[in-house]
Amino acid sequence: VLFSFNANPFGTLPITGWTTNWYTQAFNDFQIQSAVRTTVQVALEVTLISTIVGTTAAFPLVRSRLRFRSGIRAALILPIMLPGLLIGVSLLTLFTQVLHSQLSIQTAVIGQSVYTTPFVILVVAARLEGFDPSLERAASDLGAGALQRLFYVVLPLIGPAVFAGAVFAFTLSLDEFVITLFLIGGANTLPIYIY
Repeated sequence: VLFSFNANPFGTLPITGWTTNWYTQAFNDFQIQSAVRTTVQVALEVTLISTIVGTTAAFPLVRSRLRFRSGIRAALILPIMLPGLLIGVSLLTLFTQVLHSQLSIQTAVIGQSVYTTPFVILVVAARLEGFDPSLERAASDLGAGALQRLFYVVLPLIGPAVFAGAVFAFTLSLDEFVITLFLIGGANTLPIYIY
């Protein structure tokens, strides 16, 4: 932050003076503005998809009596452990060779969602595991149907975890470089523009 106000054109020591010229140049550069808009658009779409899919997937992982629940959870969390390079190349091959689709912002959204959704699953599942099921039973005893229990009891209580997962997905999407580089086609996000 200090060097961003440094008049030295190399952005290093010594500090030769104070300026806001670098900010003026950045805000007036069309390519940077376009990259920021694309980055925010992708991040918002990824956040929406990851939050919905991650929250929805967390429920059966915690509440169902699946035989291989631990294995399914490990499979869903696998993208966290895989290098971004492997995810990017795999999805690039899928989109171009198997599906024969054009690379675009939407393919980058799909790729980033594959990477960020497990983080949402982990956060929401952790909250659901600590959720007191007697609250739902009490709402049911008072006449609440399944949807009423979901919207008036469950979601308000797990809401902070869903919000935390959404913020996590948004932040990861803003910073994602490798997967995006392989899948975005001709568009630019801010990390790619900086690179």
